[in-house]
Amino acid sequence: MDLLEAPSRDGAASARSSEAHYYIGLSRIRIGELDLARRSFALVEDSSSYAERSGRYLDALRDAQRPPRKSPRVAAVLAIVPGAGYAYAEHYGTAVASLIVNGLLGWATVHAFSEGNNGAGGFCSVVALGFYVGNITGSAQSADRHNAYQEERFQARFPE
Repeated sequence: MDLLEAPSRDGAASARSSEAHYYIGLSRIRIGELDLARRSFALVEDSSSYAERSGRYLDALRDAQRPPRKSPRVAAVLAIVPGAGYAYAEHYGTAVASLIVNGLLGWATVHAFSEGNNGAGGFCSVVALGFYVGNITGSAQSADRHNAYQEERFQARFPE
């Protein structure tokens, strides 16, 4: 944006100035400064070849808000209950699968120990612990993936 700031202030070269304002606006969108992006697009002159696109982006920005983010920490804490972190991150299929797998492994562990089969119980408990920890870390990663996807969808509304 620093490279574009000088031409955007150059009153003599209005076409160049409008182009600079247009690209500054796009850059501001990419870094999340939506109010400053609106200002930049508003400075593009009507006679510029960038006027139509700037107008469309101004219209889109009037109602645009960045999508709400999901906290990876909240997802990890919720994952104490298997599947809850995935559900928070809106990955419902994975949430159900996590609940079922972790539940079955927990049941197998308890059942093996209650039957006096310590070998199978120990094996199941190690596998269950691995899946349980994976559920927690996977939930946090799932929240990150959700955020990246939502941001990508938002940015797609403003192609260059």
